[in-house]
Amino acid sequence: TSQKGEFTIPASGVNAEQYTVAFKITTGTAFSAADGMSYSFAPDASASSTSPNAEVGSGTKLKISFDEYDASGNGVAGIRVIYGSTVNNPGTTPGTNGILAYSANTSWAGVADVPVVATIAAGKLTLTVNGTTIFSNLQLPSSFVTDDKSSWLHVFKARSGGVAGLHAIDDVNLQYYNS
Repeated sequence: TSQKGEFTIPASGVNAEQYTVAFKITTGTAFSAADGMSYSFAPDASASSTSPNAEVGSGTKLKISFDEYDASGNGVAGIRVIYGSTVNNPGTTPGTNGILAYSANTSWAGVADVPVVATIAAGKLTLTVNGTTIFSNLQLPSSFVTDDKSSWLHVFKARSGGVAGLHAIDDVNLQYYNS
């Protein structure tokens, strides 16, 4: 059976021009843990939703998926940036099922306190994991820039299934910038 963990950071009331989300992730032993974890930023993100799977994210806007095990039927582990899709098994191909980018990077799997920093400025996302740039200036849909994000929630979710797993988040830091 699946074991799930999640938490929500309420909406800030701020519609910012730039966002930085930083946190540390800890996962169980590389490739012996299942299934993964996600960060979502959306007005309809939900910590308690059961679909899509926790490692895919929640809501119809921005999701960063840390998938360490092939439980989602997506073929391979890695990091995905997903936007607008609620597909349970999004795959790895950018341009399909809301996937904006995919990286096979799993250097974070099986490691404690890996720093993750996602910065969004001018509608572009840069993601670093353990000091390594995974995605640089990844263009988000134009709606991200025009949407009022003051009511959007930040949701972290994790899931572990038939294979034992550990997922932890620490040192969460959210920063909003306006000129």
